[in-house]
Amino acid sequence: MSKRASVTPTITLQEHLKALRDADMAATSRLDAERDLRYAERAEAQDKAVAVALVAAEKAVQAALLSAERAVGKAEVATEMRFESMNEFRGTLADQASNLMSRTEYLAGHRALEEKIGSLKEQQSAGSGASAAVANGWKYVLAAGTLLLGLAGVVLAAAKLMGAA
Repeated sequence: MSKRASVTPTITLQEHLKALRDADMAATSRLDAERDLRYAERAEAQDKAVAVALVAAEKAVQAALLSAERAVGKAEVATEMRFESMNEFRGTLADQASNLMSRTEYLAGHRALEEKIGSLKEQQSAGSGASAAVANGWKYVLAAGTLLLGLAGVVLAAAKLMGAA
């Protein structure tokens, strides 16, 4: 062989496995570091998202509270107006109760009017009977007068005839 022989370092299997294990450990350490960095970034992003969500929720709650306060105010005004309207209605009913007659008062007045109308009808029928009798009486008187005049005419005519004979 030549003098110049290549010198290759010879390593033992144990050294080779140790080198592989060290390289694997370094790669695992790099992966762990990258994973830790990603987890830290994810946690930071989640914290920011939670903070933003909390701010948005707080704004939504404030808006809801403001809306609820407005609704309560409107409801109170509407209720107050309703109570005023009810009080006016009650006043109207009280006025009606004091000014209008009751059913018993109406019925008593109605009965009194019916009795007066009944007595007026009786008086009218009695008066019409008497006036009918008077009218019939006048008919009889006229008939008797006409009869007497007719008899007087006959007697005069007979007397004239006898006196001329």
